[in-house]
Amino acid sequence: MPVNLDLVKLGSKTVAVLTVFRSRHAPHQILQSGSFYIRRGSTTDYARRSELASMMQQNGLMTFETVIVEDASPEDLDFDCINKFFKSINVSTEQPQNILLKAFGFISEKGMGDYSPTIGGLLLFGKNPVIYLPNCYITIDFGEFSDMVSGNIPTMLEKTTSMVKGLINQPEYPIEAFEEALANALIHRDYLDLSRGVHINITRKTIEIVNPGAIAGGSKVYLHLRDFLPERRNAWLYQRLITIDEKRRFLKTGIGMNRIRKAFDKIGPVKFINLGKQNCFKVVLPR
Repeated sequence: MPVNLDLVKLGSKTVAVLTVFRSRHAPHQILQSGSFYIRRGSTTDYARRSELASMMQQNGLMTFETVIVEDASPEDLDFDCINKFFKSINVSTEQPQNILLKAFGFISEKGMGDYSPTIGGLLLFGKNPVIYLPNCYITIDFGEFSDMVSGNIPTMLEKTTSMVKGLINQPEYPIEAFEEALANALIHRDYLDLSRGVHINITRKTIEIVNPGAIAGGSKVYLHLRDFLPERRNAWLYQRLITIDEKRRFLKTGIGMNRIRKAFDKIGPVKFINLGKQNCFKVVLPR
């Protein structure tokens, strides 16, 4: 990690100023104790297991999507959707299917010719992935109404957008901008946090979308377009979703903050809030 030492005259004294530059090779380990640390606002704390895994993923040291889910079987995947995917990229499905699925990272071999889906395979094509991935869901609260939507990522996006559109019952509401914000949440959420899913809270004045996974190293709570360009989390997932989704909704994610703001110009301001200590990211859309 690069450091710089400057000696600065301050009155009759000389002050040593040590500058530690931001590193792009996290995580860093203390050799004496074996510990990993992380900044939380103005304090330094031990990195949690999920944060450590997330840092390793973001720096290319691991890819969680290709981890095998041994309790699941290929029958837990929707092969109609899988065949549509292969057709869309002009890949012949006449070849042995297990070879194709393994090559794309959707399944992995756990024994002699015995296969199970990967986490990524279930998130993209799972019939009911919440059985094996307990954090793969969206909760919706609107007054006394409360519901949970589960399924693979494209299914959850479709069902949730339709449900929210019906709940708010505002024909002129820019629902496409809401859908884009939700697509961002589903792609960039921290899937290594197994304790919760994406949450949507609807009030008379706002719609809040909260997803696990604060922006790593982000010190600012309120993020502004001019000084914020989010790093791509879950790149493996993103690259496949832009091909799988026939409506091309995921092509716009990650760079659409200005577009979402403009969609709500006549309604009110949009807020993007990074909550490092809670390890979550919140988008507040006005109603």
